[in-house]
Amino acid sequence: MPTGTDSTLTPQVARSAEVSLRVTDVMVAAQRLRELASAAGGQVTAESLVLDAKDQSYSAVVISVDADKLDSTLTALAEVGTVESRVINSEDVTTQVADVNARVAALNASIQRLQELSKKAGSVEELVRVETELSNRIAERDSMVAQQKWLSGRVAQSQISVQLITPEQAGPLQTTGFMGGLLAGWNALVATGLTLLTVVGALLPFAAVALLIALPLLFWRRRVRARKRQSVPDPPPTVD
Repeated sequence: MPTGTDSTLTPQVARSAEVSLRVTDVMVAAQRLRELASAAGGQVTAESLVLDAKDQSYSAVVISVDADKLDSTLTALAEVGTVESRVINSEDVTTQVADVNARVAALNASIQRLQELSKKAGSVEELVRVETELSNRIAERDSMVAQQKWLSGRVAQSQISVQLITPEQAGPLQTTGFMGGLLAGWNALVATGLTLLTVVGALLPFAAVALLIALPLLFWRRRVRARKRQSVPDPPPTVD
């Protein structure tokens, strides 16, 4: 991963994309995506498929292609289905790449010095101290190398997350990201409200019947209590 000279860094950009495709058959479309990824020198890195009771299927496929083939691959997706939405993300990781490269170089130099010191250790205690520090530096260097490879992979390869939806599932408001979550939440709220209204409507006739029965009973109980109060004689007057 070249980063140019110390004064000038070669830009390192990690690109990815999210696409929503409307297709008639998600199984066939998923197979075409695998073929498309293979033709672009990439591969399918993740795939999920769900079939519901109404034979309406849903699939999400993640493919990885060479970064320089991202745009051509996105264009070719139009041959798989109708593009409902497309989002391209770009992240400049130039500084991160340069920082990790510098740390790896510094750790390699430190490891080399410690290896030389271990050969000149005058006592067992000194040798153990140098070997311990050497092990720590090697572990830190290996961790940074792993991060270096991860950043290199992000720059060299671009991931495309493809959502495959059927015409029944697609609509004018079909979207992803924040708007998709907002729409899903609103639909859930509306559905909950309709369910509550349905329950209230179903219970309303029973409530009316209960009210018709309860009102006469309540009126009768009040009359009985009033008669009992009238039948009780007043206490005799007290004599001082």
